[in-house]
Amino acid sequence: MLNEAILRSDFDRFVTVAYVVVERDAGGLTGSVAVAGHMPVMIRRSDGKVERAGELGSLIGLYPDVTISEQRVSLFPGDTLLLWTDGVTERRRGEEQFGEERLEGILASLEPGHDSGTTVRRIAEAVRGFTAEPMQDDMAIVAVQVLPAMASEAAA
Repeated sequence: MLNEAILRSDFDRFVTVAYVVVERDAGGLTGSVAVAGHMPVMIRRSDGKVERAGELGSLIGLYPDVTISEQRVSLFPGDTLLLWTDGVTERRRGEEQFGEERLEGILASLEPGHDSGTTVRRIAEAVRGFTAEPMQDDMAIVAVQVLPAMASEAAA
């Protein structure tokens, strides 16, 4: 529907989208991830391992037919789901980009028990500190952490 609306409008640009829907279940959160021309989301597991979720789908607003698929995800206490705009990973220092690998490294290096505010602050500080040049693109970072209370409330 979003693709059709953009194609019918005077908006002569395309967009990327990362879409996440989650609901509580007995163990934490279960949901779906879909990405359209956007980077996959990252999930930092409580043990520090980082996974990607979401298969690359079509850009929105560029072609009449788009292909977007949903991937089911399960999130458990201590896991953090991370979404970000390309202003994070495409920040440049000369020809070098901040990149997804650097972002993943920061996410993996967070200490056990970190909170979502710490996650966002650490990433934002690293991106801003990557170069002294002013930001040229927007930067949005969203971190959702599954708290132990979420799982116990869902089980009740």
